[in-house]
Amino acid sequence: EHQLLLERLNRKYDLVLNATGLIPWTWDLRKHAVEYSITYVQDKASGENFDQKVISEENGYLRVHPDDRERIRKSYDDLLEGRVAVVKEEYRACFSIEDPVYFWFESFVIVGERDEAGRPAMFVGGSLIINDRKKLEEDLVKAKEQAEISNHLKSAFLANMSHEIRTPLNSIVGFSDVLAVEGSTEEERQSYFQIIKTNSDLLLRLIND
Repeated sequence: EHQLLLERLNRKYDLVLNATGLIPWTWDLRKHAVEYSITYVQDKASGENFDQKVISEENGYLRVHPDDRERIRKSYDDLLEGRVAVVKEEYRACFSIEDPVYFWFESFVIVGERDEAGRPAMFVGGSLIINDRKKLEEDLVKAKEQAEISNHLKSAFLANMSHEIRTPLNSIVGFSDVLAVEGSTEEERQSYFQIIKTNSDLLLRLIND
């Protein structure tokens, strides 16, 4: 019965890992070694021709992108010293430091074992390749920036058009009011008519444009 239960649990474990494409790994803090499996990486993005491997912890750090490395070191130090119970980080890393091709990873890590003194002896973690998600996030940021630029251009266009339209309109309204006042000579009235016509044509061209 115990063997059947273990087999059933293993099948569930395999099903979950295969469905998510998770990379399970353990970090033996006594041996300073990290063991991981890419059996469940659906697209085999790493290009590795094996499913399981053991590397040194320093090699593991070297695989992390230089811009993310110190942040990741600090997160694991916090877990080691008990300042946090779970580490959840997004970072870039590669599968080979000789020919680095970086992927975006999301990792969840907890303390899996402790020694006799209660200090962490092993970390247990899982990592997902999240390139598609990061690309979507980048596309959303670009779309937001483009929308903000478009909104700024629209506001600038409306402000400029409001000014351009208001200028001839003020002349039309102003000189129309002057025409309504008694006492203007015929020459002055013709001059006002010409100003009104000129600005009316200008306003019409602005609207057509």
